[in-house]
Amino acid sequence: MHRAGYAASRLVVTRSDKGTEQFNISEIGGNLAAAAISNAYYPAPERGVSNTMNNWVVQLALDGGFDVIKEFWPDIAHKILHQKD
Repeated sequence: MHRAGYAASRLVVTRSDKGTEQFNISEIGGNLAAAAISNAYYPAPERGVSNTMNNWVVQLALDGGFDVIKEFWPDIAHKILHQKD
């Protein structure tokens, strides 16, 4: 559980160049900008703040899930796929 929690926390916390932890503005802001830009591809009645926020939350959830998968991928590859490091 500790590894999964740490991997998921990387959505909001990252390390600075000095090695200290800081807010992960590039992840949060980048996903928000992408969600806002993607609104241009929706028909006019489906555009709006609620649609943007929904897309943003979905993208953050996916990124968090993929971060957890990346954390455990070496274990998965070793045990299930019988791959060596």
